[in-house]
Amino acid sequence: MILVGIQSQTASGWSVTDDGSNTYNLGPACNTGNFALLFYALNVSAARKITIAHSAGTAGFFSARAVEVTNIPIGSALDVGTTNCQIAATATMTAGSFTPSQNGEFIYNMVFAGTWPETTDYSTATQGTCAWALQETNLPDAQATQWCVQGTAAAINPTITQHDTGNDWWSIAAAFKQSGATPVPIRWASTPNMSNVGQTSAAGANMVLYLPDPTLTATAGMYMESIQHEVYEAGRTTPLVHQFTHTGNLVIYAYYGGSDSVTAVSSTPSHTWINARANVQSTSDHTNASIWCSDTGNSGAETLSLSATITPSPIVSDPGFLIVSVKGAKPTSCADAVSGFAIGNKTGVTPIDVSSGGATSGSLSITPTWSDSLIIAAVPWDFNTGNGVTNGQFQSCFLSSNSLANTPYCENNGAATMQNHAISSFEFVWALQSGLGANTAEYGMAWAEFPAPSSGPPPGPR
Repeated sequence: MILVGIQSQTASGWSVTDDGSNTYNLGPACNTGNFALLFYALNVSAARKITIAHSAGTAGFFSARAVEVTNIPIGSALDVGTTNCQIAATATMTAGSFTPSQNGEFIYNMVFAGTWPETTDYSTATQGTCAWALQETNLPDAQATQWCVQGTAAAINPTITQHDTGNDWWSIAAAFKQSGATPVPIRWASTPNMSNVGQTSAAGANMVLYLPDPTLTATAGMYMESIQHEVYEAGRTTPLVHQFTHTGNLVIYAYYGGSDSVTAVSSTPSHTWINARANVQSTSDHTNASIWCSDTGNSGAETLSLSATITPSPIVSDPGFLIVSVKGAKPTSCADAVSGFAIGNKTGVTPIDVSSGGATSGSLSITPTWSDSLIIAAVPWDFNTGNGVTNGQFQSCFLSSNSLANTPYCENNGAATMQNHAISSFEFVWALQSGLGANTAEYGMAWAEFPAPSSGPPPGPR
């Protein structure tokens, strides 16, 4: 089963499709004030690219998250759903009481508060035989999901606690039957809050969310489990804080923004954070990017409070952050990582690649060090909207339409991953959206390569 949760300022007109040709059904939904909708697809085939489409021209602000869950029946899986919509600001957020009909059901709960309220953390607790676990959180936009498997069917009112209480909130929950084995979330991803204010295209708004690729788990047992994508607004005082739940033994933290740069990363629980790719600054300091990581050595679920110190403070751009959990990584994958960069200047909406401008410093061409590895790249550019990458898997979210008068989020940046299986040179070719009357002037790409367990030690200085 794949679940897709949407938070938006518009209730009707939404649809969900994916590249696995799965069929999505609408589950519980909030239709008061702001809106929250939960779609689900059963008996799913492998899917990675999920398209969330809105038929109207002005969907306002919206975000999405998706998770794949195993051991759910192929039909009639949704047992019961509930909603609690636009509730006056309180610390405790509840979805409303219901009683699942069977033991061992998978219960999923999505919450969010008013537009850009920003919270500092969420916390869960055990309710009866339901031991809630955080799935993903987005502190800048005050959004979170949690899940549990309820051992014994009983009345439950899904509850989560937020630290800050300055805004109204929305909560929806659903219980799904199991197929005979315990349901388990296996991969998930989320987007930041985005806007298509000023959207005039008749095609409406399309948001694309990328799950970690299920077909790429053959990199010597190393694979991505989750991808959490966030954006902080300009004017925030650092350090900026993220809350990230994972079960991987390697966590990667990629930053891409304007005239701001990350100078330090720390976490609670404490781990050693390494600057795998030092800050890459474009020609006129219009963009900055860097990649950090930690060999957490984790073997079970862990919720990190990540803290990034950024210069200057308050921040002056709307920087993006990609936080990735990797399972089965080499114990020293972060410590052994190698990296590179590319800085360049170009005009027009031709792709950022070797053939249309190349790099004035560094190289857009990447030659892997190992035959089994994970490569992650982050590139901010000034300016225009990116809508894809070749030779890798695009991870940055975007709006695919022809008239975006005011889209501050997911513009001017891209992020990509590649699970590499050969020592063969390639380049990430970044596609830019035409029809906006904008020109890309400068960019700075940071990338890092993380070896799989089968890989040998790193080479000398590179």
